[in-house]
Amino acid sequence: MEWAVLVTHREDLPWLEQPYEFKLSRLYFGHEFCEHRIPDREAVQLAYTAAVERGLEFTLVTPYVTDRGLGELLRLFRFLEGLGGRAEVVLNDWGVLRVLSRDFPRFRPVLGRLLNKMIRDPRVAGAYNGESTPAESAAVFRRSGVTAGVYRSLLKSMGVERIELDNLIQGIDLDFRQLGLEGSLYYPYGCVTTGRACLMGSLGLPAGEKFKPQPGCRRQCREYTATMSAPGVEQGDYVILHKGNTVFYRQGESLVRQGIDMAGQCGIGRLVYQPRPPM
Repeated sequence: MEWAVLVTHREDLPWLEQPYEFKLSRLYFGHEFCEHRIPDREAVQLAYTAAVERGLEFTLVTPYVTDRGLGELLRLFRFLEGLGGRAEVVLNDWGVLRVLSRDFPRFRPVLGRLLNKMIRDPRVAGAYNGESTPAESAAVFRRSGVTAGVYRSLLKSMGVERIELDNLIQGIDLDFRQLGLEGSLYYPYGCVTTGRACLMGSLGLPAGEKFKPQPGCRRQCREYTATMSAPGVEQGDYVILHKGNTVFYRQGESLVRQGIDMAGQCGIGRLVYQPRPPM
């Protein structure tokens, strides 16, 4: 099993020195959920150098983007290419994947968890995992589109050999050995949903200006986290958090253990640890 740690801010690079219970082999660096949080070249160079100095492989994580964000990523890819090493790039935008696979052959494209569509909502996950749920129905909600051969052919035509997954509460029913793909499982934070409207960015704005895509960003997501609840839904071993433009679920110990065991059964060869919500 390969172990990676996801770092979203340059200030958190000292996490690489933590005494983990596993042997760290890869650094993930960047943001999946907001183009306002795309790191600058200096931050990427610091992260890349920190990885190389520690003998770690490097993965750059990127979000879904507008045309402006795409331009930022292209400049960042050229800069990273100039550093001379090979790297993975996690893509959460089909346009970015197309450009990367066409114009940057040195990088290994990885299908991000936002493009690997699966049922992630903790409020309904239990309904797909109950004793009364028909086995055929339960299996559907534990899989993704990669079970379709034509979809895997599309991914492979764009150079994608690895896909990223959240640790689903209802479990995962995929066999990566049979699919001919590699898999990565994220824990203990899973993504429920995300979008361009930012709750934290709307703080203090007039009612008519709230929940709109903001041209400017004051990065309130660095300061504020909201805990959410679902009235009438039995709470499991998780906590729902809203941070920035994204809702996460933080998994408890039993869910994390379930996910790690499940990864081995599914042939998932990489675990990605997130020390804090990846925002």
